[in-house]
Amino acid sequence: MLPELGGPQSARRRPPGLLGRIIAAVVTLAAMVVGLMFSLVVFAIALAFGIVIFGWLWWKVRRALRQARQDPRFQAYQSPPGAASAAPKGDVIEGEVIRGEWQDGDDKRR
Repeated sequence: MLPELGGPQSARRRPPGLLGRIIAAVVTLAAMVVGLMFSLVVFAIALAFGIVIFGWLWWKVRRALRQARQDPRFQAYQSPPGAASAAPKGDVIEGEVIRGEWQDGDDKRR
């Protein structure tokens, strides 16, 4: 025979009355409020870490860009400020690629 989950006395219990339901609702509401407060604290800590990491990365990238602008190898690839960008030189060949073989006098692809 299987043991009862609540013990032998659980079969004789009466359903909770109005006072028991009110207490259960208050305890449930308090647990939800405590859980919400805890989640807000965790979210605030994660947001603070995110802001600190973003600020640190921004600071490092800003410093690296400043150093790159002073590097002569980087300046060779940049146009001088205020100069209009020159159009690229060379020929542009435009066309279509057709897959398949064409035979003389045959207008269909194979």
